Amino acid sequence: MADSRGRNVSIDALTSKLESKIYYHRDAAVEYLDIKTMVDKVVEEKNKLLAENTEFLNTIDKIVEEKEKLQHDHDVINELVAPMAEQLEMVKKELEEVKHEHVAAKEELAVAKEQLAQKNKELKVLRKKLQESEAMHTQHEQQIGSASKPARSKMVTRLSHKRAILLQGSSDNDTDRHRCKKQRSYPQVPNNPSAGQHSGRDDDQEVVRQKLIKGFSEIDAGQSIGIKKMGKLNEKPFRDACAVKLAPKYAGTKSSELYALWQELLDSPNWKPFKSVIVDGNHQEEVIDVGDDKLQGLKMAWGEGPYNAVVSALVERKEYNTDGTGDAFDLWNYKEGRKATLGECVDCILDNVKKLKRVHLTYRSRRTMCTATASMHDPVKDLSAASNEWSHQMSNTSKHGGKS
Repeated sequence: MADSRGRNVSIDALTSKLESKIYYHRDAAVEYLDIKTMVDKVVEEKNKLLAENTEFLNTIDKIVEEKEKLQHDHDVINELVAPMAEQLEMVKKELEEVKHEHVAAKEELAVAKEQLAQKNKELKVLRKKLQESEAMHTQHEQQIGSASKPARSKMVTRLSHKRAILLQGSSDNDTDRHRCKKQRSYPQVPNNPSAGQHSGRDDDQEVVRQKLIKGFSEIDAGQSIGIKKMGKLNEKPFRDACAVKLAPKYAGTKSSELYALWQELLDSPNWKPFKSVIVDGNHQEEVIDVGDDKLQGLKMAWGEGPYNAVVSALVERKEYNTDGTGDAFDLWNYKEGRKATLGECVDCILDNVKKLKRVHLTYRSRRTMCTATASMHDPVKDLSAASNEWSHQMSNTSKHGGKS
């Protein structure tokens, strides 16, 4: 009994102790689960913080990169602005210079207008004087009567055909004479070493002609009426002939050599391709020998252009008694290839006066329009455009101011 009672007490004690430990471990497990849950939450919060930190760092990197890009753009803009500022200063200076040039050009135009007006008056006086001289000359011819008409007719016919006679070559060769006449129509000019004027003209006409020759010699080339140096060999036919027969890279050199050769031959006293023929039955004339070996060789090798140029130079040197290097000048119509009349020269000068007047009126009209619209446009561009237009018009006028 006593042993059974003692074992029961010992079992109860063990049971109580076991239950106590079970409760303890149960509480520990609950605490472990709570702690584990809390640790998981902490880890999750930590991961969120790390992700946010990474995103924040990426944002900072982007901001730094954007800042560097903006700084680069700023530097580039500064580099572009610096020259533009300098250009702006230069444009301002150029604008001031253009203004001064504009004022100076306006003053020069006013002076030119006055000079042109004076020249216009002088030309009108000359034209009137010329008309009066021609009227007096016509009246004088009418008063001479019919008795002297045959002699005058013979003299005019002789002067009109003087170049044809020089080109005749031979009275027995009608075919060559006809061909030479057909190739070029030459002006009627006298044998005068200074300017080739007709000895039978009135003194007033001679004075007018001399003044026109002097005036045209001071005008730049650019139109059909002007002066020509008589007896000078024309180089253009040689260039054209070489351009047709040779390759471009050889044509220029060959034309220069060919021109120099014939220029030297013309200047040589040893070459005189002339011969004497009887004209009108009893008058002896010295004419060009169209059968000359050198002339025929030039014609066969290089054609009509260089041949006619040499023949023309020979005719002019013979008529004007010059070697091609002296001061033998005459008024010339380059459009028709003949000597210009006094009326054509006066008309040409009057046309130039009218053109310059139109340029002045156009310039003044444009200047008025630019002034009226200055507030609506960039002043630099407007003034530059006006200056360019004025320069263009003056350039065109200058081109039309001389012989072609």
